[in-house]
Amino acid sequence: MRRGWPAIALAAAAGACFSPEARDGLPCSEAGDCPPGQSCQLGTCSGEPVVIDASIADAPAPDAAVPPALFGAVELVPLTCPMATPCLDVRDPFVVGEGTTILFTFVANPAIADHNVMYASRASTDVPFAQAASLGAVNTTLTEHSPILSPDGATLWFARENLSSGAGVRPYNQILVSVRPGGVGPFDTAAEVLGAVNTQLGDERSAQVSASATWMLFTRSSEKAMLDHDVYLTRFEGGQWNTVERVAALSAAGKNDRSVALVEDLRTVFFIRDEQIHEAIWLGDAPTDIALEVVHEELDATPLDNKVGLWVSPDGSEIWFDSGRSGAQQIYRAVRGAPTSSGGRIRRRPIP
Repeated sequence: MRRGWPAIALAAAAGACFSPEARDGLPCSEAGDCPPGQSCQLGTCSGEPVVIDASIADAPAPDAAVPPALFGAVELVPLTCPMATPCLDVRDPFVVGEGTTILFTFVANPAIADHNVMYASRASTDVPFAQAASLGAVNTTLTEHSPILSPDGATLWFARENLSSGAGVRPYNQILVSVRPGGVGPFDTAAEVLGAVNTQLGDERSAQVSASATWMLFTRSSEKAMLDHDVYLTRFEGGQWNTVERVAALSAAGKNDRSVALVEDLRTVFFIRDEQIHEAIWLGDAPTDIALEVVHEELDATPLDNKVGLWVSPDGSEIWFDSGRSGAQQIYRAVRGAPTSSGGRIRRRPIP
């Protein structure tokens, strides 16, 4: 059993023969009783999504795949930045030190789209964060954003706006890596990750590197569909990131799938699709075969709020994300299983 997560029974292959015209409505007790592409929902085979009320969100589903618990009330995380108290526009949280240090993106100069990677620390989780500071000379007058830090603190991955595409061409983002000796001090130099991750006219961002540093999730959109990012996986081979593949199970045509957060111990990946946070549990060694996907509607505001980046704790118990619900992009936090303020619900999407 994976640490901190209920046992998940995998959907078995269909044990019966179904005609090509098999329809919804067949009686069932588990997923294997249903035709391909359908799941067992409340004793009946169906290919349609089902809404699971908060009152039963922790109970095993009829097909024995366990839906995750709801997150509780959403709370603002106050941050202060140089010349901006509070920070007026922040996003892309990444938390380390069991909640005592946070990395994030700060819009330092909206007029020229100057985004910087910042960090703020505190002595304990019971006190506010001190004023944030720049993470180092990796920050330029361009847009740097979506930072993640390696467990030893020595390696920083982030995205930067690319202006080398030529005059009159929209700037795109590429994934960079920076290393600081010994894991201390500022990050002052950076280079594009080697391999096939970055493309000339694609928009690459939101890297998430596995604990073994052998594979990476990231998001990419093409020049023709800048608001339609998909999730990709690449493997570290021969000293660079190669074998890039689109993760179909985490990508939807016409939807903006972006800002992934990896919870590797639970074989879980969180991501933002358009304005909502999704949680997907995978099978195997990498998130290419998804067993269960849910949408955390309890984290939404009314009307639906803009979300850009997110981070989830290694045990999956809390989530940090940015939201425009207050009028400016700010960072918020919610704990799983805590009381909810709205009696939210999890919308569960059956996986074909």
